[in-house]
Formats: sequence, structure tokens, C-alpha cells
Amino acid sequence: MNFNEMLISRRRAKGLSQEQLANQINVSRQAVSKWETAESQPDLAKLILLSDVFDRSLDELCGRKGEIPEAEIIQIDNDRAKIRPVWRWSAALVLSLIIGFVGGAVLSRHLFPAVIRQVIDPVTISSLTLYPELSNQKIRVLFSPSVANESFSFHVQKVDSFGQSSTYPAIYSQGTCVSDVLIDHYNGDFTLYAVINDGTYEHTKGLIQISGLSASGYNFEELWNQ
Repeated sequence: MNFNEMLISRRRAKGLSQEQLANQINVSRQAVSKWETAESQPDLAKLILLSDVFDRSLDELCGRKGEIPEAEIIQIDNDRAKIRPVWRWSAALVLSLIIGFVGGAVLSRHLFPAVIRQVIDPVTISSLTLYPELSNQKIRVLFSPSVANESFSFHVQKVDSFGQSSTYPAIYSQGTCVSDVLIDHYNGDFTLYAVINDGTYEHTKGLIQISGLSASGYNFEELWNQ
């Protein structure tokens, strides 16, 4: 199911008119109408609001569980587990992991960060989706990190063939990070990385290498599942 079909279905299921939905997310009724007729798409902030209104993940809202035409979206996904890993460590669980790791030895406060680092390293990516908008010179990147919580910060780093680096913020919601990455047809070779900061350490994971970018498409090599 495409995004516009999902939007119509969820709005009707909630018993909302286009105007009522528009009021809830602070847009005009005409904007909602254009989304439902696929004339335009909401930006990241509005996607997050729609996700909250409909109580659906960004994955579901964007129609990733249905069939999406290849001309509109490049879907890169593996057979993910039914239950997505969730990073919700309580103090008791962390202490249990530490105690098991050292075999019941007495731990000093200097050992604690090292053990935590071992628990969360290496960061892996369980899924990656690209929504190319080549006419607007951007690619919307959605990725699901194996380690995450609301206190972490997330970015997508783009490194071009000349070694120039650009960083773009990623919004984290319901297990998925979303970022809009600007692209340049005159420099169509670059690599995208997920950058995750847990407050103590920064973790970088390659997502995808893109080459031969033009208005008609591009070539790519997946890095996230290696």
C-alpha cells in the first residue's frame, strides 16, 4: 500500500475528515488532499505527527510493508525478525550483565563504561530504505539501528569521492531514523554512513555507496548488511 493509500485508510479508520486531520497536525485541508492524491508528500516533521495521530510506525505509514513501484522507491531490506530489538536496559539488567561478564567479581566504577561499550558494540543496521527525490536533489534515508533509545543522537554522514564530508540530522521515532540528504548531480559518487552517539561513544556504520548519480537514477552497493 502506497503512502497516499495508507493515509486515506488510516484517516477513515479514525473517523476523521481531511479538515479534522489537518487541524491536528497544523496544516491546511488542501495539503492533506494533495497528500491523499499523491500530488505531494509531507516533510519529516509532518510524517512524525501523522505517525503519532495514527499510532503507526514510520515504516507502516510510508507503506514499506506493501508493494511499492520501483520507479518511486528503491527498497533495500532483509528478512527482518518479527520482533525488533529494543534498547531498554533497566539498571538491574545492566548490573546483571556486568556481574555475569566478570563472573561475580567486585566491579570498580572504572570498569562500568567498558562493559557497557562491549554490550552495545558493534552497532548494526537491521533495515535500510531510500526514497530518492532526484528532481528535488535529495534522498530521504530511513534506517533501523540495532541499538537505540530516545537519549541517543543520530545523523547521516555523506562522504563524496573527493573526501568532502557533510552531516545531516536524523529524526528517531519508533525504532526508525529518518534523514533528508542533499545530493549533487555534478558529484554523483558518495557513501552514506549512519552515525549514532550514545552520549559516551560515537558509532559509525556504512549504509550504502552510490555512484553514477544522474537525473535518471544511480548505481549502488549495500554496506549496511555487511
